[in-house]
Amino acid sequence: MKKDELMSNQNMSPTPYLEVNAVLNELLPDVQAILGDRFIGMYLYGSLA
Repeated sequence: MKKDELMSNQNMSPTPYLEVNAVLNELLPDVQAILGDRFIGMYLYGSLA
């Protein structure tokens, strides 16, 4: 999957928790903008994954 395709899937729900998903969806574009081409992915682990 290409990076552009991954970035277009921002509306995915990584967790079953609406509030957590909202925070992740708000955080993701800022992280992508800051890191640019160095951004590879955002991983969630632990009890929320």
